[in-house]
Amino acid sequence: MQLAYGTYAGNNTTQSITGTGFTPTAVFVWATSVDTANIVYKHSGIGSNSSAFTTTTAFITNGITSLDSGGFTVGANDQVNNLGSNYAWVAIRGGAVTLDFAAGTYTGNGSDNTNISSIGFQPDIVVVQKDGGNAVAWTASKGGDNTAYFHTTTGWQTDRIQGIHSDGFQVGTHADVNTGSTAYYYMCWKIRTGQVAEGTYTGDASGDNRNITQTDAFQPDHVMILDTSVPRVYYRPPSAVGDQTLVHGTAGYQANYIQGTHASGFQVGTFLNGNTKVYYYWTIRNGGADAAPYTDDMLPHPEYIVPPTYGRWI
Repeated sequence: MQLAYGTYAGNNTTQSITGTGFTPTAVFVWATSVDTANIVYKHSGIGSNSSAFTTTTAFITNGITSLDSGGFTVGANDQVNNLGSNYAWVAIRGGAVTLDFAAGTYTGNGSDNTNISSIGFQPDIVVVQKDGGNAVAWTASKGGDNTAYFHTTTGWQTDRIQGIHSDGFQVGTHADVNTGSTAYYYMCWKIRTGQVAEGTYTGDASGDNRNITQTDAFQPDHVMILDTSVPRVYYRPPSAVGDQTLVHGTAGYQANYIQGTHASGFQVGTFLNGNTKVYYYWTIRNGGADAAPYTDDMLPHPEYIVPPTYGRWI
């Protein structure tokens, strides 16, 4: 898996964003200034539109309109290209040989214990979103039939993402993951030593500047923390400067959440260190051992997605 990141200024007209160095499998964009911090994303299974982690409408038109060689294109939608607003982005390219990131789509059938297969590996982190609904996530550190929401619905829920298997994941009957004849979009990550880590820590009310040491100790570029009691996702991208965190559903960057990174993990402030509260984290380091040998023509491209089943690359 490779990652690239950067920033751009909105101009309210279609513009191409370059600098990824590869054709992305997925792109995430958010406003860093005055707009509500809703992460808009597009991956190779969605088609010509894009979506957002909290949305009540089907798709986002004129958002991230295409994934291109060396970058991506945004339309005139205010969520990704408002005149006078600043935006940050992260692009991901899945590994061509070391399979560690996959994105695609499946169509719900309404049946319990439905296996979504042909991912290509056993994932450790799974994110699913219904067309027009809130995103839900499953993480290996919690395991079992437990799913958390990125926004709304406190605590872990059942009958959503029920678990994983060697080639994908399993969903229950809940409408957020498996309504018949409805499109769903997924992203899967595999834990990879030295590059992708996930785990938990328990708040101790010790105050500010608490250093969290990951079980797989490395200095991450991306830190995402899930607080299921709110619920809310907190994300510190590599473009953050100083004590800055993107707090999902609030305006711009906020202080005193994820305050920075260090050689073995990351640092949290008082807002993510509540006494006895359990927090779930995912961290990613840019680059990766399989980055250099591969070229774009060896990677999955949107035209190779098989609709409308499970987004298998062939």
